[in-house]
Amino acid sequence: MPAVVVGSIAHELHSFVPGTTGWEQIHRQAFAEGPAVLDDIEGTSLAGALEVSGPRGIEIIPTLMAFAGAGPAIDEAVYADLRARLLRRIEDARGSFEGVYLPLHGAMGTTERDDPEGELLEAVRALVGDGVPIVVSLDLHAHVTDRMVANADAIIGYRTCPHIDIFETGTRSMQLLADALDGLCAPTLAQRKIPLIASAEAHDTTFGPLAAFQQRARELEAQEGVLVVSIFATQPWMNIPELGWSVTVVTDGDPELAQRTADVLAEELWAARRNFDVVKTPVDDALALAHASGGRSGPVVVADGSDSPSAGGRGDGNALLSRIIANEDDVEALLLITDPEAARSASEIGAGGTFRGGLGGGMTPLFFTPITIEATVQGVFADGRYRSQYPPSPVDAGLTAVLRVRSTTVVVTSNPVYQLDLECYRRLGLDPAAYALVQVKSAGGFRAYYTPIAGEIVDMDTVGPCDSQLTRLPYSRIPRPLWPFDTDMTSAW
Repeated sequence: MPAVVVGSIAHELHSFVPGTTGWEQIHRQAFAEGPAVLDDIEGTSLAGALEVSGPRGIEIIPTLMAFAGAGPAIDEAVYADLRARLLRRIEDARGSFEGVYLPLHGAMGTTERDDPEGELLEAVRALVGDGVPIVVSLDLHAHVTDRMVANADAIIGYRTCPHIDIFETGTRSMQLLADALDGLCAPTLAQRKIPLIASAEAHDTTFGPLAAFQQRARELEAQEGVLVVSIFATQPWMNIPELGWSVTVVTDGDPELAQRTADVLAEELWAARRNFDVVKTPVDDALALAHASGGRSGPVVVADGSDSPSAGGRGDGNALLSRIIANEDDVEALLLITDPEAARSASEIGAGGTFRGGLGGGMTPLFFTPITIEATVQGVFADGRYRSQYPPSPVDAGLTAVLRVRSTTVVVTSNPVYQLDLECYRRLGLDPAAYALVQVKSAGGFRAYYTPIAGEIVDMDTVGPCDSQLTRLPYSRIPRPLWPFDTDMTSAW
């Protein structure tokens, strides 16, 4: 029986939020070594890979799985420890496996390294040699580097945003690796970088320009000899060299076809660069829409993408609540703000008591400031643990309080939580569909779960670390020229 070693260190860098990512965040998200890697993986890329490996007669050798979520750079010492553990387990298994599958994210950064995943793949290649195929699956928002391409036989990206094909990406990755082990293909990889970044609201594949380009990728994939075509709409909030979108192509032993196909699609994406501009709605206009609808056909879902935890924001933005209070607005609204101090204070006051104090703005002072509120404490929840549907993973929101400010319900968590599905509200007994306005802090990835309940969806125009107007952010290390900073560019390369 052939064997495949699997392992991952996954993180999505955000350069404009303070602090570092350490063991606390990793243990709050996911960490396992050895056989425990295969526990609690429902819906993940690894689960998809196992769906294929069994029927293909492939043994899986688990090594290490660490997921740090999105946020500031990983502390170098923490990354070095994780890297050493993963490589040690691969080295210990050397000679007992024929292939490697690494489901990574693709946009990791440490306090000292801009391309830790490229270095990790280089180290794995040095351990296993050139004769062992290495297949890597990546998030659609990956920052694909030349070093990553040089050390992988195949790179396979998610096709969707919202990422509803995570499991399927694992099945496609293991299928290709199994074919390579059986001698049915000889995967060959090429990349074309595009000097383009765009805010995540423009990455949606259910509508808009990227949807058409994913269809175009499937057409190119249908060519004889082409195995995989992936578009990587890179996480834009990274202040690093080599930043930019990518097209990667895997062919069956034909490097020229791979490069030619990547160039064709990259040229087409570059020609459509202006289509990826993002236009947003002022906060007061979003409130007016909620008043006009009254929630009769479903809530107005207001996306505050500039403070998106799933993009690396801390969730402490309070722009919408600030406008509701300033306008003395009585709209039935449901919001979520990260503020560990406010959650603790509300817990000490207890349900039914009155909270008076600051809320929000304490974790990202470059962009936000606290606002003073008076609210009724509706509930306190000491256990913040639950399982999200998207991404399919355990979550720990920490101590959580529910406050009532006029007609607005505010969920206050101690830890940032992804707001891509409804579980951040439903786990507290709150039904988002029952409100006239629901805030979701996400730069686009929320639509798979919020569209079914929404009367209307609005991208709200606010300033924050995940700002859609990228030229307002303090980039200093990105390659130039780069769209949209250099709008006089006429050719991509």
